Amino acid sequence: MSDKDTDHDSAAEGRRKGDRRQGQQPYDGPDRRKNERRSGDDRRAKPRH
Repeated sequence: MSDKDTDHDSAAEGRRKGDRRQGQQPYDGPDRRKNERRSGDDRRAKPRH
């Protein structure tokens, strides 16, 4: 019983980790947004000044 539990945990963790990794790679949302936001802030600060 313990063996099966451990196997299930390992498989679940590996699968979950893979899902999270795959979602982050193609996501590239926060990284791209941060870059754009920084550029916008700088540009806005120039004309605003």
